[in-house]
Amino acid sequence: MEKELLRNKRSFRIFNAERISRAISISPIKGKIAFKIIPFLIHTNLKGFPGFIDSPDTPGGICEFEWTDEMKSVVKEFFPDNKILNEGPAKLFPSKYCVESLLLMGSVGSIAQNEKSDYDYWVSIDESQISAKELDLLKKKLKIIEDWAIKQGVEIHFFPTDIQRVKNCDFGESDKESAGSSQGRILKEEFYRTSIFVSGKMPLWWIMPVGIPNDIYTKYKEKLKTSFELDYHGFVDLGNLEDISSDEYFGAALWQMNKAMTSPYKSVLKMALLESFIDPGSNHELLCNALKRGVFDSHGSGKSLDPYSVMINRVLNYYTVTGRNNVVELIRRCFYIKVGEKIKKDKDKGEVGYKGAVMRAYVENWGWRKDMLEELNNYQDWGFEKVAELGNQVHNFMIQTYKNLTDKLKSEADIKVKISDVDLTVLGRRLFSLYSKKPNKIDYLKRAFDEGLIQESLTFSVTIEKNRMPVWNLYRGQVTKETVNASNDKLLKKGCILDLVMWLVFNRLCDKKTSFYLIPNPLPVSLAEIQTLIKELQDFFPPINIADLQKDALLLAPKKMNIFAVINFSSQRLSEIKEVTIFYSTTWGELFCENYNHKEGIERVMRYVVENPPEDQEKLSDYYKIFIPKGQFSDAINREINKLILQQLKLVEKKRKKP
Repeated sequence: MEKELLRNKRSFRIFNAERISRAISISPIKGKIAFKIIPFLIHTNLKGFPGFIDSPDTPGGICEFEWTDEMKSVVKEFFPDNKILNEGPAKLFPSKYCVESLLLMGSVGSIAQNEKSDYDYWVSIDESQISAKELDLLKKKLKIIEDWAIKQGVEIHFFPTDIQRVKNCDFGESDKESAGSSQGRILKEEFYRTSIFVSGKMPLWWIMPVGIPNDIYTKYKEKLKTSFELDYHGFVDLGNLEDISSDEYFGAALWQMNKAMTSPYKSVLKMALLESFIDPGSNHELLCNALKRGVFDSHGSGKSLDPYSVMINRVLNYYTVTGRNNVVELIRRCFYIKVGEKIKKDKDKGEVGYKGAVMRAYVENWGWRKDMLEELNNYQDWGFEKVAELGNQVHNFMIQTYKNLTDKLKSEADIKVKISDVDLTVLGRRLFSLYSKKPNKIDYLKRAFDEGLIQESLTFSVTIEKNRMPVWNLYRGQVTKETVNASNDKLLKKGCILDLVMWLVFNRLCDKKTSFYLIPNPLPVSLAEIQTLIKELQDFFPPINIADLQKDALLLAPKKMNIFAVINFSSQRLSEIKEVTIFYSTTWGELFCENYNHKEGIERVMRYVVENPPEDQEKLSDYYKIFIPKGQFSDAINREINKLILQQLKLVEKKRKKP
């Protein structure tokens, strides 16, 4: 038994070192920060270094921390002026340790890592051994290090994790990054499969035999305690993972639907994985066990093993066996684009690096033609329709797979869904905000990736219908009066001018570099006014990320957050108010556009503004705004409307102050 564990430990160390080497080769500077600087900053509390907190109660210190010559050299490279680095360990390092283990989880060190990859650390601690004050100081220290890393161009997130809770697969309720109550074992499986051991105590699970039940795991652990050579105290026990129960699948699917709002492609793979897990006819071995088996069977090489490849292989095999070739092709295309390694069919097979070698093998195995590769290699040059079509395919797959999963779970009468009422409400309302159709609601564009939607140039044109009503058209690219009739393939959307403007701002189709054009027409709307309105809307409405909506807000009824009224945009020469368009966002992440005539529009603006005004009057300019194109009467109309609104707000304030 002891020899087996020693052999397993050696195999894991070689595999782990290979993962670190890959990660550094893919992003050298970020790799140095992630694997050398970050452990040092967490371990120490030295003045002049990021993470320093001037308090004797500041916890830190990583158990079994190794101050290697290589780490010392890298730290000196980043902090050349700090002479204290020449001192010995007694002056550099604390006498008490509170961090049991520092581990990375996610795509780092895998084929999925790219320059945009962030670094998610589990900071394993025993909360029973530190006070609430010390825990708060540790979180503060980690936040300071996160902020420093961002300035270096590395996005880092620390997740202090209590060892006992991880053992129990308890990850709390959902927030921005947490998996919530819905999928404790699923998250633990992903952690064991994707984690890299950075510093501290090695995870005990990684030297245990593959797929053993809990009672055997305990027997091995007891034997380990008596081993001098293995040293039980050099391991952190985050618990065994025997299986994943079906009661987690619904919550996990709901969570992945939410994650798809910001990272659709990752969620496609994970949702597909869930479907393969729940299918009684598929291979049910946990992926972390499949990876571990490969590591132990590799006899210490581990070079061909990749957590992301293990997952993509399982998913593609599942859909191939079940005959869903359209899904296989969708996942292959998304996988290729996401990895970002451009393979040339006729390129000499020389030294191409880790990602290049792996992707070339995939492409050859899939039998992709040269023209198909060239199309995917030029993804960033795709037209809007092609990018949007891929986004729709991805989201349609998510919705259909979610339906498949929930239908299968409903058929198993004895399953009790494992998700808290709070998580069910929060995750459900996020989905509702993204997918629901409502009157006057601005639709979200469904995306597969962030790239490819921002337009270099956009053109507005207008046609007058038989009923003399204007219909505005929005085209991608520069379109002229002579070419407009032949540019239907470039048409993005048609409708009211204000609807079009808000739609492109809301869906982030333009930025400061986008050029705008207007085909001459008889209406009193100029290009300068359209551009001014676009800038005002971009400044007033911050980008909405539904996945980041606050839990507290989603547990309450939706409230209006930002109200933007546009007056007389198409009737600028009038001294009276003829048309009013109101844009407003809500605490549920939705955006609405409503059109009114004079009297009703002004009354509606006032009613909306006084519904939920900020108590701090200085924040009124962030809460509501009146926009009127510059003209002879615009200032007078603006003053009058604001006067009426402020009068109404004073009445509201008086009512607030009444006992």
